[in-house]
Amino acid sequence: MLQGVLEYLKSMYTDTVVFRTAVLSFACAMVLTPPQKKKPWLFFVEVLSLTAVFNIVALIYEGIGTALSATFAVRLMCEHIRDIIIYVLYALFICRYPLKNKLIMTSTILAASVEMVNFSYITGRLIDATVSGLTIPMLVLVYAFIAVLAVFESRFSMAKFDDFPTGGLVLILIINTIGVAATFVTMLLDTALGLASVYSSMVYMLLYILTVVSYFSFYIIYLERDRRIRLEAKNRMAEATSEQFRLTVRNMEDLRKIRHDMKNNYSYMRALLEKKEYAKLDDILSSFSSKKLKPEFYIDCGNDDMSAILTMEAAKAYDEGIHLDCEIVCPKILPFDNVDLCSIIANLIDNAIDSNIKGNIKEIGVKIVPRNSYLYICVKNKLPEGADTERLRALKTTKTDDAEHGIGTKIVQELAEKYGGCAVFDIQNDEFIVEVLLDTDFRGGERV
Repeated sequence: MLQGVLEYLKSMYTDTVVFRTAVLSFACAMVLTPPQKKKPWLFFVEVLSLTAVFNIVALIYEGIGTALSATFAVRLMCEHIRDIIIYVLYALFICRYPLKNKLIMTSTILAASVEMVNFSYITGRLIDATVSGLTIPMLVLVYAFIAVLAVFESRFSMAKFDDFPTGGLVLILIINTIGVAATFVTMLLDTALGLASVYSSMVYMLLYILTVVSYFSFYIIYLERDRRIRLEAKNRMAEATSEQFRLTVRNMEDLRKIRHDMKNNYSYMRALLEKKEYAKLDDILSSFSSKKLKPEFYIDCGNDDMSAILTMEAAKAYDEGIHLDCEIVCPKILPFDNVDLCSIIANLIDNAIDSNIKGNIKEIGVKIVPRNSYLYICVKNKLPEGADTERLRALKTTKTDDAEHGIGTKIVQELAEKYGGCAVFDIQNDEFIVEVLLDTDFRGGERV
């Protein structure tokens, strides 16, 4: 066993072993825990740690393989098993992506790594047998295929998608599994039957191409599916909110007229009361009650668009027996498109109303105030008992139609970014809190 360990330590300086393990570590970390803007140093720590783990485990494998006099094919297969175990453990305990995302991304980079490592061994043999001095440069070039794929897989990450159709997930897993299995079979045949190395190298490269093409084909399919769902939801929301907006403005005009009539008739009713003409006074009061006014939901914050939106939402909440506890200080003129503003506020309050109905909770907090050069919007509501907080933190829909719901929060985020702001979703003290900032100085893609 000691002899195997010493041979591996020697190969670390005379071969490309360290470079290969560093590339595998880089690929694993890049795909499953890509660099963060706020903590870029953490990524390098992860790569160095993984490289150390790969080499320590390799030392143990080489020692055992030498002690057991294992063949090259067996040692190579054990090396792949080592890589698979490390990748899987890293995905399970370090990567924070949802399970389906982990499965697709881990299986893809793992299959590509196994295929290209085998391709590197075959390529090394071919070069050693024909041309001297080019083995290491060619091996470095081959390993670069793994690193490049990892960068592209991180750039075009499946992590951006909320969910995957089960059929597509199973299919891509089958393709990657077949790729790894075919690699093992080809490797064993190459050793047992003396299969020509040139054909083996072609098989490994074709398997690598199949893995890459499969991943990006599914990425494009999911991207188009996600875009279609977003577009349909945005169109429905825009149509619904625009119609609701028009109806609310019209209703608010009616309310203003009624309020104006009440002011004008106040003196007249006062005079009737002084003259003790109670019958006429009773008729007037009855006519007012027949209008079925709901003053509880009327909100006038000084901005016509905002007042219309909030009155619309307060009326929805009122119909469900829910009160909007509002703190509104809104500028008279806002630079935001009224449909976008309606989409943000209506989506947040509608989600809160839906949650309150399920939990029989009677109040929703709404705060809209200027904050420096931003408009600050906050909607918070108590969570019903037994709420799936982990699902809420991941911004997953709790509605039955996953394809059509659950992307409202993404729309809010996109609209916040459109106006140079941001949206934050959090859970504190059993309350679901959404905070949105919109830059009031943001015009046409830039700040003024």
